[in-house]
Amino acid sequence: MEKTVEYDELTINERQKGDKTFFKMLDSVRHGCLTDETIDTLKYRVFEVSIQEKYKELEKTEKIELACVDVVDESGSTATFDKKQEKD
Repeated sequence: MEKTVEYDELTINERQKGDKTFFKMLDSVRHGCLTDETIDTLKYRVFEVSIQEKYKELEKTEKIELACVDVVDESGSTATFDKKQEKD
């Protein structure tokens, strides 16, 4: 038996439509053109959780969490987020 998935493509950005700065920041990340300001803003919003705490939390909730994580060392430096020129 063949199964198919139907979806509706979202064309209106509801979450960022009222925040032009946040929209531009996410757009630059999407295009891989990170500025120092974007990198600093993202680093500021990172919070640390021990892997043991997170594992225990996931065991209790039975949720599956997917994450795309870049390499960040203990100093907060990102290994592959080299600064690039922002596209206009």
